[in-house]
Amino acid sequence: SGPSGNDNIFDGCTITGGYYGVVFYGVSYSPYDERNEVINSSIQDFRLYGFYNYYCRASAIRNSVIERPNMTNFTTTYGIFLAFGSINTVIERNEITNLFAMDQTNSNTCYAIYIQSSGSSNNENIFRNNIIHDINHNG
Repeated sequence: SGPSGNDNIFDGCTITGGYYGVVFYGVSYSPYDERNEVINSSIQDFRLYGFYNYYCRASAIRNSVIERPNMTNFTTTYGIFLAFGSINTVIERNEITNLFAMDQTNSNTCYAIYIQSSGSSNNENIFRNNIIHDINHNG
């Protein structure tokens, strides 16, 4: 129990496979997990969630590519998912693409960016300069 990590930076990584690509999973009480980042990375061929943030504060994903160019076993898909407790999160300069490249007739539910958690005054979640293109989806 308790925080699973603060101030971790994943820079220039290639993350391939898994049900989740990258997960920052904290607890719903203080002390919270804070300031974990994915930067200049590639998250590929995950099954359900590319980037998943749950009860972590001041997380960031920047300058990264989220895609599934070789995935063949499809289900509902979330490129970026901000779950409960996500505040002061920065999502910027990312590219979300090719989520259904190997089955372009697929019509499963697809969310490029999904926000379950609301920010508040002085605890805003920031989304800027992200590119979503060529999802290759029939939905």
